[in-house]
Amino acid sequence: MDTPGFGTWLRNARKANGWSQERLAAQVNRVERSGDACTGNTISRYECGRLVPTPRRLQSLATALGEPLTTVERLAYGTGQTEENRERLMRTVHVPSKADNEVLEGLRATLAGQRRLEDALGAAPVLDTVQSVLRQADAIARGAPSRMRPTIVGLVSELNQYVGWLYIPLGMPADARTYLDRAVSAGLEADDRMRTATALSFQAYLRLRYGDPRAAVALNDAAGRDTGIHPSLRTHVRYQQAEVLAKIGEAADARHTLDEANTLVDRVSEDDLPESGYWYTPAYFLGSRALVLASLGERDEAAQLMAESFAGMPEEWQRSEWANRRRMILSGED
Repeated sequence: MDTPGFGTWLRNARKANGWSQERLAAQVNRVERSGDACTGNTISRYECGRLVPTPRRLQSLATALGEPLTTVERLAYGTGQTEENRERLMRTVHVPSKADNEVLEGLRATLAGQRRLEDALGAAPVLDTVQSVLRQADAIARGAPSRMRPTIVGLVSELNQYVGWLYIPLGMPADARTYLDRAVSAGLEADDRMRTATALSFQAYLRLRYGDPRAAVALNDAAGRDTGIHPSLRTHVRYQQAEVLAKIGEAADARHTLDEANTLVDRVSEDDLPESGYWYTPAYFLGSRALVLASLGERDEAAQLMAESFAGMPEEWQRSEWANRRRMILSGED
């Protein structure tokens, strides 16, 4: 029998105790002795998969519900495959022709969990695990049956994309570029428009971070060329492009692109975000807008919007490495 996802497990465990979401939140606050830091809405977001708890909160939930922490960690962070699933994965690595959707779903679940763990702990603690999953997916892709190959190669693209992303805050741009180049190649091979565009947008971000804004403009253009990609990614790419244009002194084009992004954001539904872009929420995009305004010299409005952005984001996002650059807007730094 498959292990349930964390949200399903949490809902079932809460109901087994006869507790409402508010009652469980109160129990968690008693464990943490932190007033009302956890709310019924927080529990609701955990249960519907919109938010993954930090390690500290996970321990509090386990204590409140009387469950072993190791069990709850496996559910929340995607590392708890059953022994049967682990054996299936290893068989598939050695005999790729046996690749099936269950194996791929296990790899996807691990990737999803590591993303949430990175939000709480940063890039370094998750890098080895993600690279291990990438090696497994690569091994499967090399000998996968033709009917499965596009799906597996698409996942390989996403894993390369994520490893490349992790190298950026670690200060290793050459490694980041290598993996992001591989992500684009795999995305093109799989004819996966979303993953290809995402990898290109990450390459643009890498160039923006490491002083090559002209290349970032071209990469953002390439990422946004396909109008059929998810609206959230299109919106992200336009905000990023507006910021880059502002940084290279093309203010008029930057403002025009910012207006486009502000229009696109209204088409993004927080209830229909892709797993690879679960952070593309209204609060996130408010911060993206603030980055553009700061680059245009409108620092007071940028700081006000960024404060609103941080207030609307989960706590672990506020502490994440990608948020550090946004936090600088609040302190008036470049």
